[in-house]
Amino acid sequence: MNDTLDIIDDIDRISTFLYQNKEKEGMDEYMDVIKRIIAIISPYVATGNSDYVEMIDIINEGIDAYKHLDCIGMADTLVMIKDRLYEQNI
Repeated sequence: MNDTLDIIDDIDRISTFLYQNKEKEGMDEYMDVIKRIIAIISPYVATGNSDYVEMIDIINEGIDAYKHLDCIGMADTLVMIKDRLYEQNI
C-alpha cells in the first residue's frame, strides 16, 4: 500500500506538469512511473479481473501518447490509472 501512496503522489505531480505542457518536467519521469504502476498491478492482472486488464489497456494508450509526445494523453492516462487504483483499493 505504501508503494501505491508514493505512486499516487508522483502521478499527481507528473500529471500536473503534463497538463501544463511542461514536457521536460513531466516526461523525464513518466515511463518510470508507468513501470512502477505495472509492477504494482501485475500480480492482479493474472486473476483475469477485467478492471486490471482495462488498466493494462489504459497503460498501452499512455505509452502510445508518450511515443507521440502527447502531454495531455499521458496526463489523462495517469489520472485514469490513479482512479482505477483507488477503485481497486490497491
